[in-house]
Amino acid sequence: MERTTRIRQQPSPRSEWLRYPFLYLSEYPHLPRPMVGEPHEDREIQDFPDCVTHYYWIHEGTKDEDAWRALFQYEDKNTGTKRYGFYLGECDYTGFDCQGTMDIYVADRYDVLIERAMGDRDYSLYLKETEEH
Repeated sequence: MERTTRIRQQPSPRSEWLRYPFLYLSEYPHLPRPMVGEPHEDREIQDFPDCVTHYYWIHEGTKDEDAWRALFQYEDKNTGTKRYGFYLGECDYTGFDCQGTMDIYVADRYDVLIERAMGDRDYSLYLKETEEH
């Protein structure tokens, strides 16, 4: 299935939906994750999530059922460059402190995240919960 790579926006992304998983960010020092075909050097996200300048989409997750997801723009504190990121976090019923995973993928272009970072379920939810911008 061909994916639309134009920027889409959720009418009212609610950053409070990410409060719970973000409590455990310090337990995942490997973020961000490299993506095939994208440079990984100098792609650290400092002060995440404070560096986020805009959320395009946030999907509220549920323990042991559905992942938390977010598509956002952030400012690279080292260079001042605006980049894009896709966050994905999920855990079992006990929470992130026991059985959980988190990934953040970053790219210089929005469309790269849509095509390479999002799985089919992520993309389907993204289309359902956003509008063309």
